[in-house]
Amino acid sequence: MQALGVIKKGFALDNDALQCSAIFTGKHNINTIDGLLQSESLQQQLMHDITSKTIAELKAQGVVTGNESTQELAAIAGMATKYSTANIKDFLLGLLTGPRAALKLAMDALGKLAAIGALITAVKNSDVLGKLKGFGAKLTSIPTLAKNTIDTAETDAGVDQILGDIPSSDAPEDAGPVNANLLTEGDY
Repeated sequence: MQALGVIKKGFALDNDALQCSAIFTGKHNINTIDGLLQSESLQQQLMHDITSKTIAELKAQGVVTGNESTQELAAIAGMATKYSTANIKDFLLGLLTGPRAALKLAMDALGKLAAIGALITAVKNSDVLGKLKGFGAKLTSIPTLAKNTIDTAETDAGVDQILGDIPSSDAPEDAGPVNANLLTEGDY
């Protein structure tokens, strides 16, 4: 959010800092973390801005071409929620080795989860279209946005149990422990 101008640069971001209105710039009329958390539309706008900015930067650097599949772009978008463009570039170019291997694993897991999310969305959209076309083009149900379907505290605890806390020294440009769900072939 610092790169988007929502939070002033130079602040170490943790839960205590996010409670302080002085770190916010006022962009999009966001002056507190609660103001952001209470607005789904602002969260969606910021997510769109972060993703677009990251993909544009990677495209300008020649790392992505614009011809990537929906799942590949979803993976990049997922990584953009937590990692810097520089880290994503290193990941895509296979440069996260040695001491940065833990970062590679976490980014890979997050990217896979985002790609799975894109796939699920595509399947759900085709299901809705099937309902529209399959019953004489009459709408049989209206899709609604799912809310509060994932217990993030429980998910984070499970991820930490699998990964442990990866120190931020292993994840340059990252503000804290990595929370991602590692999938192996036997898990799905």
